[in-house]
Amino acid sequence: MIHPGRRGLLANVLTGVLAGLGPGCPAEARPTGLVTGGIIPLGWPAAQALLALGLPCPAVTEAALYRRAVIEPALPAGVLELGRRAEPNMELLRALAPAALVVEPSAAGLRERLRRIAPVLPYALAGPQGMGLAEAEAGLSALAEALGQPQAALDCRAALHEALAAARARLRPLAGQPVFLVHEILPQHVLLLGRNSLFHAVLAEMGLENAWSGPSSVFGHAIAPLEALLAVPQARVVVTGMPERLWPSLREDPVLSRLPPFAPGRLVLLPPTLFYGGVPAALRLTRLLTGSLSPHA
Repeated sequence: MIHPGRRGLLANVLTGVLAGLGPGCPAEARPTGLVTGGIIPLGWPAAQALLALGLPCPAVTEAALYRRAVIEPALPAGVLELGRRAEPNMELLRALAPAALVVEPSAAGLRERLRRIAPVLPYALAGPQGMGLAEAEAGLSALAEALGQPQAALDCRAALHEALAAARARLRPLAGQPVFLVHEILPQHVLLLGRNSLFHAVLAEMGLENAWSGPSSVFGHAIAPLEALLAVPQARVVVTGMPERLWPSLREDPVLSRLPPFAPGRLVLLPPTLFYGGVPAALRLTRLLTGSLSPHA
């Protein structure tokens, strides 16, 4: 948590930033030069969090890829490109003179360099048990508190729980049915989301069962042979990370289409969703999955 005195400074800075760069500010009203003094995220989940809290996001790493692979919350026009996630453009960061940088644990190696540019606000999405909903909500609330926006976090959390309750009610006929959460299909392998992942927690809240019970990484994902899906032949396969342009080839693949989990009615293809993105990603998955699963199939 940021020091209370510094929190007051950030709140004052943030008030000025919101007045000039808030979501309702039309693009043509924005300054044409470099806008300085904002809160800048280092990483996609941090960017999602700022946008979900209704705060400006003046710059982000790999912005074009964010728009294809993360999608929500949408980046506003005019967001500056900060370079690669692993190697942000330090010169541009210095020129932007941010009031603070929101930094995820994955950027721990950059922290000392970043502290020379601006105060660093940590944004944690995981705990000892993995990346569950409780950890995601706690991380968002801690960040919102540090930025003087606690109500915004409460609103985000309320929207998520409302969506989950609606999903449970709609999908009650499917309660307990197994689902493989597949983020990506690779040659002869699948990238699965395990029981310590954020999306597993979403699935459980919806009343569904994660069909993958094998080990997974600290981020909740695991690479397994394609044959692993045959262990639960009655399961549905929900794909969460493949571009829509690849969907026809997945449906028509001569090998996949002969596997029971890929049979018509069992394969669910969702637009890309960041599986380690915290509360905003959990909300996106909930809405997409609720709209795509048929409770009577």
